[in-house]
Amino acid sequence: MKIFTSLLATIAILFSMQVSAAETPTLTLCTGGAKGNYYFSGMQIREQAKGALNIEVINTKGTWDNLQKMARGECDAAIIQGDGWSVWNARNKSASLDLERVDVLYKEYVHFYCNRESGIDEISDIENENGEYTMLIGKNGSGHQVTWQNFVLEDGGYGPEEVKTLPIGGSRARTKVKAGIDAQCGIYVAGLNSRFMQEMDRDFGEYIRLIDIDDNDFNDTVDPAGNKIYEFVEIDSSIYRNIVGIWDIDTIAVPAVLVVKADWIDANEDNGAYDGFIDYQMKAQKAIRDRVGQ
Repeated sequence: MKIFTSLLATIAILFSMQVSAAETPTLTLCTGGAKGNYYFSGMQIREQAKGALNIEVINTKGTWDNLQKMARGECDAAIIQGDGWSVWNARNKSASLDLERVDVLYKEYVHFYCNRESGIDEISDIENENGEYTMLIGKNGSGHQVTWQNFVLEDGGYGPEEVKTLPIGGSRARTKVKAGIDAQCGIYVAGLNSRFMQEMDRDFGEYIRLIDIDDNDFNDTVDPAGNKIYEFVEIDSSIYRNIVGIWDIDTIAVPAVLVVKADWIDANEDNGAYDGFIDYQMKAQKAIRDRVGQ
């Protein structure tokens, strides 16, 4: 009899555990490359949610890939550049995404770099120039390209008839801008003092310099929910001594934001999962910002 009672108790515990697991909500979070800050951020949020919300962190190619996956229903939430949502909805009017911005995790900086002999001192120098200048805006789907596309949406003076662009990024872009023949400028969006920018400052300062982004058309740029996207900031000359020089550089910061699909929120608001998710990402932010130096 005791064995039978013990067996019943064990079955009851296992059943209770299965029911509890089944009732724990799940959220699929798209991030970025396994070695990058987006993926790290997702893992930190998952760690904070352990036991209360099942967060499946997905390795992706970054912002544009994340938006595509959310549109296909493969992700409930994602970490993206703040301007990515605007570009997606502009490019996909029949399949716009209904998202909610949870919070800004940290800032990324727009590094606008040009050949020293190009005569370009600020971004407005290439505006409305009938194709005289060529920009390297990163590979298709990259965050760098997303930011450039949003610049064009905000100010048509940077459009394809005014500024030529090529989908080239990384070391290849840096080398081409150094030569200054096929292209005069490039764009790179990342946290300050990334490895790529450290290398540029160390090895290319004789040929390349950062230039100012001071176009007032970006002052009031907002995402589809009305959240302000860009913030005008300065890059201190002490950070990049060779490609900046003695004067600080004016540029803009793009937020790395956490967004959630509206339908997931609707399905998980009453059970407390969404409120919990907000709390978990807030608790994770110290580790995230320590990682990116903010």
